[in-house]
Amino acid sequence: MPEAHYRPVCEADMDVFANMASVSFSFDVKEAPEWFEKAGHENMRVWERGGQIVAGLIRVPMGLWIAGSSISTVGVSGVVTPPEARNQGHCKEMMRQFLIEEKAKGAPLSSLYAATFHLYRSVGYEHAGAWNKIEVPLQLFPRVSLPEGLELREGCLDDLPAIKLCYEKRARIANGMLDRGDYIWKRIVRPHQATPRIWVFESKSSSTEVEAYVVLSAKRKSDLDVDYTLHDVQSSSPRGYQALAGFFRSFYSMGGQVIWHSGPDDPILPLLPERGYKVELDDEWMIRILDVRAALQQRGWPKGRSGELHLKIEDPLFEDNNGCFVLRVKNGQATVELGGQGGLELSINSLAPLYTAHRCAESLALSGQAKGAPETLALATALFAAPAPGMPDMF
Repeated sequence: MPEAHYRPVCEADMDVFANMASVSFSFDVKEAPEWFEKAGHENMRVWERGGQIVAGLIRVPMGLWIAGSSISTVGVSGVVTPPEARNQGHCKEMMRQFLIEEKAKGAPLSSLYAATFHLYRSVGYEHAGAWNKIEVPLQLFPRVSLPEGLELREGCLDDLPAIKLCYEKRARIANGMLDRGDYIWKRIVRPHQATPRIWVFESKSSSTEVEAYVVLSAKRKSDLDVDYTLHDVQSSSPRGYQALAGFFRSFYSMGGQVIWHSGPDDPILPLLPERGYKVELDDEWMIRILDVRAALQQRGWPKGRSGELHLKIEDPLFEDNNGCFVLRVKNGQATVELGGQGGLELSINSLAPLYTAHRCAESLALSGQAKGAPETLALATALFAAPAPGMPDMF
C-alpha cells in the first residue's frame, strides 16, 4: 500500500485544496482564498497517499461552554475529498490522524457538523446538541420602547471587544455555545455573500459596556417583503432582549421576517405574544471526547448536587480512555480516578450526548447505547443535568 501522510498544507497545495473544496461544497473556486484566509492557512491539513492529496480538512481552535465552563475544543470544517478518491477510507484515516494529533496537543474535545453520520461515528463522534432555525414574522414582535438605561446606536468593528464580552456573559450561562475563536468571529462580521450591519445597545451607566447587539443583513424579496438574517444576536440582560425585540418590531413596515439560528432555549421566543413563528431543527452538532479524564474534570457541574458515579468506557482509538473510572462531583467540581465498579457502561460515542446533557442516561439505555442499573442511570442523569445544549454558530 502506498505510504500515507497527514500534514499541514504548503503553498503548492492550495490550488488542489481549493479545487477539492469547490467540488465537494459546490461553490466557485474563486471564493476559496477568502475562506482559507478566514480559517488561517496554519489550520489547514491534507491527507496524502502515494504522493497525491486525496483529502483535506480545516481545524478550528475554539472552546465549548458546557454548564458554565469553557472546555478547549478543536472544531473540524471543510472535510473534502475528490470524487475519484471517495469510498476508499481516506477521510476516515485522515480523521483518525487528526484526532491523534489534537489529543497529543492536549485538547479534551473535538466538535463538528456532519455531512454523513457513519464516517464520524466510526471515529467516535456523536450528536451532542442542536442548531435550530428560527423564523419570526416582523409583525409578531411586541411593540416595546427602548428600556430605560439603554442607548441604541449603529456599531462598527471597533466595538468588537465589547461585543465579545457581551457574548461571553450570555454563553457562560447557556449550554453548548462556542467559546469563539477568530475564525468564528470572522464568519459573523464577514459572512459569505452578505454585507451585514452591527447595532449595539449600550448601558448609559457605562459607555464601554455593550449589553445587547445584533449583526444583521437584509434581503429584499419585493417592495414590502424583506427578510432580515441575524448573523449573531445576543444579550447579557433581560432588558437587552426586550430592546432587541422592540428593535426588530421597528422594521414592521417592511414586512417579511427575521431569521436566525439558536439553541432550544432562545430567550427571545418567550417575549413573543402570539403563535405564528417557526422553530425547526436545522442540524445537530457532534462532539468527540478525546480525553475522558480531562473532559470530565473541566466540565461545569451542578453546584447543588454531589455524587459518585462509576463509569466503564470503551474507546477503540485511545487506550487511556478505555476501562473503569470513578467520577466524584461535589460543589460544582469533579475529580476522576481510574478504577471503580464500572456501573454505567458507555462507548466513547454514547458518552458525548450524556456529557453535554443532550440525552439523559435513561434515554441512552433505551436505545441500547448505555447499560446500568436504574439507580445508576438516575444518578448519571442528575449529575450531568444542564440546560438543553445548542449553539447559534455553524462552522
